[in-house]
Amino acid sequence: MALSMFDLLSLDGFDLRKSPQIERKRILKSLYDEAGMASPVLYSEHLTEYDQAMFEAAARLNWEGIVSERVDTPYRSDRNEGWLKIKTSVRDKFPIVGFIKDPSGIAALYLGKRDGKELLRGGVPLARHRAAARSRATSRWTGSNIRTAGAAPSPTPRPAAWPTPA
Repeated sequence: MALSMFDLLSLDGFDLRKSPQIERKRILKSLYDEAGMASPVLYSEHLTEYDQAMFEAAARLNWEGIVSERVDTPYRSDRNEGWLKIKTSVRDKFPIVGFIKDPSGIAALYLGKRDGKELLRGGVPLARHRAAARSRATSRWTGSNIRTAGAAPSPTPRPAAWPTPA
């Protein structure tokens, strides 16, 4: 186990959050060096350039991604434009936007994909899913909420239902 130090928000009762990130990092590094710290306490070096080798190393380590913070910004705990996350793998969310009915309830699911504010429907239904999930979806998608939804239906080989978002 190791502890990686990468930011300093307070020192001797002084709030450093309004100081630029690069200044907070400089103070942290000097404290780390003065204390003679070593593994398992690690100082996370400040890198000014991003390259493909760094990205590939993060992917090999199975990291979700690399997080960066602008050097000239004060600390803020919320999500903001001062932070950048570069993902190492292609992951996305695909909402269920439609389904094909059969006697047991649902035979296949259509997945959607966001393109800006628009929700697009995928062209091939996903037919492999657990019976429990099929049962939950069937009980939720009944009656008046089955109609054309945000994802525009296009011609399908079998009749499909398009639930409206809840």
